[in-house]
Amino acid sequence: MPRKKSSTPPKDEPGFEEAVAELEKIVSALEEDSLPLEEMVERFEQGTNLLRRCEEVLGSARKRLKTIAARDTAASSGDEGGKPLTPDASDDTDASDEHDEIRLF
Repeated sequence: MPRKKSSTPPKDEPGFEEAVAELEKIVSALEEDSLPLEEMVERFEQGTNLLRRCEEVLGSARKRLKTIAARDTAASSGDEGGKPLTPDASDDTDASDEHDEIRLF
């Protein structure tokens, strides 16, 4: 049964980009050293909550990417004897493709 894909965060939690932007504001405010101690502690707490949210979103994205990569590798193993499909998968004589790399993060 297909899973429902949700691209929007829960209503009470910010999206990744929003959380990062707010976290940057908090870091800037804390670096200025002009806030009262109580406000600094409050902002630090907000920052740790935002950081945790960002880590959750990134962890979820990593899991999804690994799942996609594993599915694609499994699908291609039947066609190419276990090798991932590349544009020149049928031509193994071109050594320049050996060092091609895709990075997502």
